[in-house]
Amino acid sequence: MTTNSPVNETEENRDSFFDVCVICDEPEIIGRVTSVCEEFNFTLKIWPSFEAFLEAGTGQFKLVVASLNDFNTSAAAAELAQGIRHMVGEHGFVICCLSKTVDKDAAVFVKKSGANLILIREEIFTTSKLEFIALQTVRSTFLPVKASDVGANATLPFSLYHLLARRGKFVKFVPAGGALTEKKFAKLKEIGEIYIHRNDADSFRDFIKLTSDKSAAALARRCRTQYLALHASFLSLILLITDQSESGSFAEGQRLLKVCQSMCDELLGLLAEKGDAWEVINNSAIGEMGSIERGPVLAAYAGLLGLQMELSNLNEIMLAALLADLGLILMTPAIAKNLRKDQPTKLKGDDEQLFKNYPNLSLELCLSHKLPLGEKFRHILVSTNERADGTGFPKGINQDKIVIGSQLIQFCRDLDRRTVLKLGHSRPNRAEVMKQMLGENSDSYQRYNKEFMQQLQKITT
Repeated sequence: MTTNSPVNETEENRDSFFDVCVICDEPEIIGRVTSVCEEFNFTLKIWPSFEAFLEAGTGQFKLVVASLNDFNTSAAAAELAQGIRHMVGEHGFVICCLSKTVDKDAAVFVKKSGANLILIREEIFTTSKLEFIALQTVRSTFLPVKASDVGANATLPFSLYHLLARRGKFVKFVPAGGALTEKKFAKLKEIGEIYIHRNDADSFRDFIKLTSDKSAAALARRCRTQYLALHASFLSLILLITDQSESGSFAEGQRLLKVCQSMCDELLGLLAEKGDAWEVINNSAIGEMGSIERGPVLAAYAGLLGLQMELSNLNEIMLAALLADLGLILMTPAIAKNLRKDQPTKLKGDDEQLFKNYPNLSLELCLSHKLPLGEKFRHILVSTNERADGTGFPKGINQDKIVIGSQLIQFCRDLDRRTVLKLGHSRPNRAEVMKQMLGENSDSYQRYNKEFMQQLQKITT
């Protein structure tokens, strides 16, 4: 990780670019942000005060973490948030940390003044929200697309970006409303991978839907763009649920849930049309293992398998897959780090008990925003870690009480873990992995009801 390292003045622009900036004089918060940046190899700039940050006058940051604990009035805190927003521009993500004693109205005021997210100071240390947001804002704010997705001579309702890899800066190549000429299209193909901002995922999807191309490649493209749009909407829902200034926004939470449900429905229709869309989803999957980021992957995989199994209420199962792991964001930093290393079995004592309660926390997060979830849906949501042999969690219920939707989501989670592409390794063969999982002597076979495994065996032979 690079900390406080200046950018050479002879480089293309004279601004300094960092992944993360922290504005704070508290060693504990600085240490916490530093440890996250070290784990993920993010560059970091530290400013001891708001005044020092403003006096610098230059610098671009993907994520800013500012502690407002010393600001005694909401007006002063809002002024800081407004100043930071002016400095980082429209695409910088701003977290403002407030004292536990701050009232909700003050938090809302700060949010409206320029912050993207309000966290209570204690949450920085007791949850893994910081890791989740850092990964999303530094790694997943811009989504990769292909030049062939847009084509030449098109007027784009979204902006296209390319990445200056050496500096980690995204540069706008075509602005929203701009024309993609033949010359620019040829340049795009030279650049290679291009990007859209996550906020433009819906516009990109709608643009792709307008094409009259009915080829297999075009159908795969629509699947991919629908998946990316689902991912973006899902993240918006998570940020709302975890924001301390938004506890009263029940209507917005319900609206976002309906958006996610609609996204699942559309994706399910495209998956049914495409059929074997495993590679489309696998190649589009975003996020660290063992985190809520994998929710859209689980939903897509559940849709693919559920279609082949001819399950009813499949859209409900896909939505449950999206929400099943929400509680992971409330795990402590130490637990979250173990999960990212795919080592949940190393958790002991209180950490193990907290982890095994996360399905209940997932449901509590949903209910705290009064998301309209029926009783059957709630049962699916909290049972995706239960096992047929009774050794699952959080309740250890026996197999006749585990519904097929819960079994399917757990199987998809296990499949995702086994087939994700790992650095320095070739991508595992999904068909071979599933064959191993379905073998009666496999280490996973006892987790599932026999009838469920037999259904899967029929569609994979």
